[in-house]
Amino acid sequence: MEPGSFGFTWKHNTEVKPALVTAWRAVRRMGVSCFKWKYPVWVVDYAFNEVELVRVGSRARPWRRRQARAAHLYPPDTVFWEDYPARADPVSHCAYVLFLEGEACGLANLVHPRAGYARFTDPDGLLGPMLEDIARIGHKNGELGFWKAQARFCSLLDLLLHSEPVENETRRIRNSPPAEDSSDLVRAANAYLEENAAKRVELSAMARHLRVSVSTLSHRYRREAGESPMNRLLRLRVNLAKALIVKGQSLKSVAESIGFSDAFHLSKTFKRMEGLSPKAYLQSLRRADRGRD
Repeated sequence: MEPGSFGFTWKHNTEVKPALVTAWRAVRRMGVSCFKWKYPVWVVDYAFNEVELVRVGSRARPWRRRQARAAHLYPPDTVFWEDYPARADPVSHCAYVLFLEGEACGLANLVHPRAGYARFTDPDGLLGPMLEDIARIGHKNGELGFWKAQARFCSLLDLLLHSEPVENETRRIRNSPPAEDSSDLVRAANAYLEENAAKRVELSAMARHLRVSVSTLSHRYRREAGESPMNRLLRLRVNLAKALIVKGQSLKSVAESIGFSDAFHLSKTFKRMEGLSPKAYLQSLRRADRGRD
């Protein structure tokens, strides 16, 4: 039977950059405690469930709740704290990798300059199983599993590097990396969605405008863009909602102006796509602003 926690630490491999050092999957019961961490290497730390609070860079920064299915990328020598307050279910389920030379593949470009780290929401749950896989390979194969684990690690890096910016240090993991050269159909579809983001959009009308069948539009767009046209539309609307909410508009007026039937449906969609409600989103921005003062 597979243990709850497992992993492996490889000898430093100088043949590749970046190179895995440690991969670990941890399931543990936490007491009420706070930990301070600082690693001389790069870290990708993933939370499967919402248990701890985290604070990065300075004791003056506010605590932030770690959402389920979210990863943090810490550059070398980043100081961060994890706090496990008393709660009904004190079991923490996480996975992480430590590695060298993350800057060699451009990870430094993902780190927010003021926040000092990058946060990745993972709505489709792609990162967690990858991290557990890497730890499992190390646990079962030891040093001989390095190259197999390294290959899996490179796939994980690909997801991070093809993530899309959301707000400040937060980025979103895409279902699949975007095509380097989108087809004319995808470009035309995106232009149509951007132009009509605040209007009622029907897939059949969009297909007629693009002079293709609904089936062709749906299948080709999903294959090339990694999501459905309607999901792309929702993301555009949620991004519009963010800008309007920050300006102080009420949720009701925002919903009416960007194509949602009411504030309830906007709030429900916002939370599903962002992992937090519009109100919590505003509060997180305010806390982040206070932390930078």
